[in-house]
Amino acid sequence: MYFLAKGECDVYVTDENQMEKFTKALKGGSYFGEVALLKKCKRTASVISKNYSTCAKLDKTSFFRLIDRFQFVKESMLDHMREDYQDKWKKFIKRCIRNIDYLSYGISDRIVEEMTYLFELTSLKEGNYLFRVGESCNDIYIINNGELDIFVHNNSKETYLESLFTGCSIGAYSYLNQEAYTISGRAKTDITLLKLPFNKMLELRERFEDLDKVIAEYESYIEEYGLPYC
Repeated sequence: MYFLAKGECDVYVTDENQMEKFTKALKGGSYFGEVALLKKCKRTASVISKNYSTCAKLDKTSFFRLIDRFQFVKESMLDHMREDYQDKWKKFIKRCIRNIDYLSYGISDRIVEEMTYLFELTSLKEGNYLFRVGESCNDIYIINNGELDIFVHNNSKETYLESLFTGCSIGAYSYLNQEAYTISGRAKTDITLLKLPFNKMLELRERFEDLDKVIAEYESYIEEYGLPYC
């Protein structure tokens, strides 16, 4: 984590089109780098010095020693993140999460905020399969850029069903019980996707009772009525 003592820095965040966009300027007294430490994720922004700048650095071990001893510091940072770090990329991920039926209600914005830091960015070349019928579903995917063709199978014949595009999710239901895919997905173009692994959702369910309750209800629904195709 860094503390800016003197000078100015510009902050750039990657948007939903994977383009770096200027978001704000930092001046003396500002700090940055805490997000990746608190959320145990990759850096979420690039910080570029505009002029001669002087920074103090707090290493990872010292950072966690600090927030373990002074919980109010951690809570203050988390509040700051929720209020001030609402760039286009994060808003895009939040919208996509809320478009999944069982995450559209009954859970707080705080839970959705936590989920945004758990997605991993992955890519797939045109013509390659993201998944095939019969494979186990272990991840939720959200399309960031590009198109994915969906196919159903009758015996050995593959039949085109539809194309999914930016903002569409795949595997949100099969994922709950790690059921096998009943469809196949092949990249129509080069494609970038957000991926939420099953184990990370389990960790969230253990932390948030409301989320666990909502998902448990959908698991019961699936058990009774069966899976939607994706």
